[in-house]
Amino acid sequence: MTILIDTLIAQARLTAHRGDGCSYELFVARFTQEIDRHAARLAPHEGAALMAKADEQGDDIDPEEQAALFTGCCAHGIDFGCCPAGCDDADDADDESDPEWLEAQNALIAEWEAEEERARLEQIAARDDRVLDIVDSIRSTGRLVA
Repeated sequence: MTILIDTLIAQARLTAHRGDGCSYELFVARFTQEIDRHAARLAPHEGAALMAKADEQGDDIDPEEQAALFTGCCAHGIDFGCCPAGCDDADDADDESDPEWLEAQNALIAEWEAEEERARLEQIAARDDRVLDIVDSIRSTGRLVA
């Protein structure tokens, strides 16, 4: 089980680093989201072990810590007025009814959903590979090899 937990943590780190823009705040928020997502798909005792190991390593944060990390920062974890995406730009009215803002927000949400779907499909493919290995083992030996 240790190998599974270490693999899931490594996978969560890779996923969280994609698009984090070297922002620790954004990395830990995405890392925590990935760990929570993986833990939800495991058996309860395995999920608890995964979350405990991630917490032990220090990059998994609770909602209160996340709120504190983003104090004075935009959603990307960058100080207001310094984000290359234009968050809290002086020229920006920051009006959520602005069609350009809504379009950008929807594009970002669609990107996150696509990443989650890719991760889900990768997990399904890995599970299918394990099942096919077991089937091949049964066919070649005539008995189940665990």
